[in-house]
Amino acid sequence: MSKIIPVVLLVSLLIGCSSVNNSSFTKNNKAQNQLQETKNKGEHFKDDTLETTANVETLPSFLSSTTNGQVSQIYKMVGKDIELLQWIPCYCGCDENSGHKSNKDCFIREMKENGQVTWNSHAMNHSECVDIAFQAVLMKQNGASSLEIREYVDTHYKKDGINVTPTPMPSA
Repeated sequence: MSKIIPVVLLVSLLIGCSSVNNSSFTKNNKAQNQLQETKNKGEHFKDDTLETTANVETLPSFLSSTTNGQVSQIYKMVGKDIELLQWIPCYCGCDENSGHKSNKDCFIREMKENGQVTWNSHAMNHSECVDIAFQAVLMKQNGASSLEIREYVDTHYKKDGINVTPTPMPSA
């Protein structure tokens, strides 16, 4: 576990220092497979962009607007660990207006039966979403159970005044 902490700190620093050019989202909103989120109820989500790709291996084009390559890598990690992230809550406040049920929803809106994935740009603008996903996947790679990961996330990311997503607890 002590080996994980420096990596998490480095990634958190990189993510925190990254910037996203939101104007490129507006300019590219007519691109094929990309549409502006219209059903968001709050300011927190008005700039979220959705894009459908053929599968989880094909990342959305909106990631090209980020100056931080780590974010793209974390989206790729999320695509490989969707099941885990369904058990992991998010603490950015996204449950209040978005209908997000878990950290997975900050990255992936929908998985279709034909394998297509509708990606969500929400996590690109919220370091908490990215940090939580990265930490969860890293802990899983180091042998932690879903329950251990969930308990760690709940302990380390809970903040007063921020609602957590209504994510069910994994079984032991």
